Amino acid sequence: YLINMLPELNENDLIIYHYATADELADIIKEAPCKVVLRYHNVTPPAFFRGYDEGAEKVTREGLDEIADLKDAIDYGIVVSDFNKKDLIDMGYQCPIAVAPILIPFKDYEQEPDKDVVTRYSDGKTNIVGRIVPNKKFEDVIACFAAYKEKYDPTARLFLVGNYQETDLYYQYLQDVIKKCGVEDVIFPGHIAFNAILAYYKIADLFLCMSEHEGFCVPLVEAMFYHVPVVAYESGAVPETLGGSGVLLPTCKPDEIAEVLDSVIRNPATREQIITGQLRRVESFIESKPRRELIRVLESIQK
Repeated sequence: YLINMLPELNENDLIIYHYATADELADIIKEAPCKVVLRYHNVTPPAFFRGYDEGAEKVTREGLDEIADLKDAIDYGIVVSDFNKKDLIDMGYQCPIAVAPILIPFKDYEQEPDKDVVTRYSDGKTNIVGRIVPNKKFEDVIACFAAYKEKYDPTARLFLVGNYQETDLYYQYLQDVIKKCGVEDVIFPGHIAFNAILAYYKIADLFLCMSEHEGFCVPLVEAMFYHVPVVAYESGAVPETLGGSGVLLPTCKPDEIAEVLDSVIRNPATREQIITGQLRRVESFIESKPRRELIRVLESIQK
């Protein structure tokens, strides 16, 4: 429903307010006569967009100012990671803040992946998958892939999945990085249907995440759900999301990471051990568990 259909609020109501970037509803939240629960998804620092996307830089900068300004209007916080909780505390939030797992609709992932994608890339070549946004640090992903391809597997492919325009400055920068690295087989599928996204998980031999800022990172869970070993840079909420599974990288050095990639891809025992640990971790995100926890938190707020 549109916000102009919101009924008149009173002190017995409860607002659950989701926040991830600058939002025109913030003024309504400030004046709300009832309890307000903030479901904070984190705001990507504007510095990641500087030089690439003025609009995104502006809206994220405004978002950080706005969410900090809302601290006295929020009665309770619910976040999906301790990383996000620390964010709010650092902004001056003094209300109770609970960490409750994110709700991931796994039933959506049970549909059949795009057959064309699966058929096209199930040819025995190594497929490494990642996602495209400036804070995901695709330039680092490309550099690591170039080192891996040169040293270990010249036929490997890298898929950088996500929406982009060829006029985007970040996309153009990535093209420069590809030329500088002298690497081929970096593929940008662009904006694709959901079942096509699932297909890339299906054909992936490894999911590489070099992101420097994550409030949770759902793609990590998606990859784990699809039995894809995850190798990820240790930053933001990534260690929390992996929960001891996958492979955490303390470094961004391409040569060192390439060695890790080769070990995970080529060693069946290592790969199986990683996938087994990841599937145990995925169990904690099965919908009924986070749903119960979220309900428990909301019930404690209403009392």
